[in-house]
Amino acid sequence: MITSSEFRINNMFFLQLKVIAVDGRLRVIFEDSINFDKDLPEFGTQGGVYMHDDRLSVSSPVLMWIKVRINLLFMLPVLFEYQHGSVYWKEGASSVLQNLSPVLPLHQSLKNCFSLSNSPVWMDSSTAAQCKSLEKKAGGAQKLADITGSRAYERFTGNQIAKIYSRDPEVYSQTEVYYFLKESIREKVWNPLCLDACAPQLGKKLGQPVPSSKILGLISPYYTERFGFNPACKIVAFTGDNPVDWFSLLYCHCTSYNEIKHHLQCTS
Repeated sequence: MITSSEFRINNMFFLQLKVIAVDGRLRVIFEDSINFDKDLPEFGTQGGVYMHDDRLSVSSPVLMWIKVRINLLFMLPVLFEYQHGSVYWKEGASSVLQNLSPVLPLHQSLKNCFSLSNSPVWMDSSTAAQCKSLEKKAGGAQKLADITGSRAYERFTGNQIAKIYSRDPEVYSQTEVYYFLKESIREKVWNPLCLDACAPQLGKKLGQPVPSSKILGLISPYYTERFGFNPACKIVAFTGDNPVDWFSLLYCHCTSYNEIKHHLQCTS
């Protein structure tokens, strides 16, 4: 068990998932990676993704993400996220998650828990129509940026959800929970205009945004029994890849916590 360390994981165009562990002085103490195509050939990806016939839609199998996560747990106790990847939990998935058997591998337990088995990723550029529609309903690209911090981009999850709703409403109706969508950068709540522009009753499927520092609860018994995690381990909401990258630069260049805090206050 490695303690008092900070962990950082990068995905390199989805070719591989790489983990680098550094100590409090930013010295590398562990490094390893898993290549999606080579180490998980059963999913048949190329570059970690499926390129669809229209050459615009790009997705990855959700079960591959779960399996690579478990493989990394055998190397190091670490969690990760994918850049602009979205997961679509089917109705009833929450019940399955609450009753996981530590005897079974996680990808086997969750194989029927997703309304969309192949999730769109950041390389997807198939939602141009949804982007135009969202910007129009918001009052233009600049108005949308004022609300969310960005104009509409094809890889963003809100536009992906809008595409799924328009093309396969049954998949949308079967989805219990979605991750992730843009929130209002000022109010820290989902913006009703953006929600309605994407799909009906989307707010109910997303739940309420919470601060990145919020403790959501204790780790699942599945991880304590199968991998030996401490039952007192707390799960924190955390934040996205871009804020973390920005904060890591502050950490490297600032000389004290107070200096970091000052920068954060000036930009909040």
